[in-house]
Amino acid sequence: MFLGNYVKTKGVLEALYAAPEVCAKNKDVVFAFAGEWRDEESKTI
Repeated sequence: MFLGNYVKTKGVLEALYAAPEVCAKNKDVVFAFAGEWRDEESKTI
């Protein structure tokens, strides 16, 4: 999944919230998040 910038409307929070469930159902999962937060509000949630 490529987001470019971490923006609430692009689903970055949904990706973060889904990570534990994905890891619970799949053994070999790696999440790599790299990029910039577009706004401070999304960064602090």
